[in-house]
Amino acid sequence: MTIEQKAEKIGELLAVSPLTEGLKVAILDNLAEMSERTLDHLLTALTNEHQLIGNLALELERFITHQKEYWRDLEEKQKEAVDDVVAKHVRELEQEIAKSDLRGSLDKLTN
Repeated sequence: MTIEQKAEKIGELLAVSPLTEGLKVAILDNLAEMSERTLDHLLTALTNEHQLIGNLALELERFITHQKEYWRDLEEKQKEAVDDVVAKHVRELEQEIAKSDLRGSLDKLTN
């Protein structure tokens, strides 16, 4: 890779880097005075930064997806639990109503 190609790649990586604009400008303003060794180190550092940020972004996307799935599952379990409790109380009320109706029928027969 030529020095010009390295400088161009550094510019591309700086464009997407989270470094402050002031630092980016300072680097770009001084590229012409940097040795090839310094350019190589800078290129390596910026490439690593770019890869690490990309990996972090993927991990965060996976985490967010996992959290959404977790909360969706939890919501479904909560709804099931509520439905079970409501169904149980409905059955108990139906049994009470049936007992009450039976008592009323017995009362009418015995009176």
